[in-house]
Amino acid sequence: MTQPVFTEETLLTFETNIDDMPPSHYECVMEALFEAGALDVYIQPILMKKNRPAHILFALGKVELKETLLHVFFKHTSTLGVRIDTIKRISIARTLVIKQTRFGPVQLKETNYPEKRLAPEYDDCKAIAQSQGIPLKTVIDQVMIDVYNNI
Repeated sequence: MTQPVFTEETLLTFETNIDDMPPSHYECVMEALFEAGALDVYIQPILMKKNRPAHILFALGKVELKETLLHVFFKHTSTLGVRIDTIKRISIARTLVIKQTRFGPVQLKETNYPEKRLAPEYDDCKAIAQSQGIPLKTVIDQVMIDVYNNI
């Protein structure tokens, strides 16, 4: 069995509770956070004091992007404060590979632990689906068939 190769990094979590912003605005906030370098973003519905509906906006980012990500929170939301924690993340080492498919070249993430796994890059598949007018799921399924038939 191949020894696993793990990477460990120190990251920051950013979160804030928002109870005074229309939920339809969150799409733009999420896009801005990703464009600023956030590694992950999610929104979770919550109930605050006096049963006020609200949302937790969460982002994960690199330490060196602290000011940049904070700027996005304050510019694109109604929040007046953001909680920040330092965390450790351990992940399986991966590489990016480009494989030829019926749609042309597609970028995939490749890992070798616990066994070889490949996952197509979402943005590549989304672009193909949109340009060819076919469902995203179909593109992903066909890419994986093509990739595994050529291994």
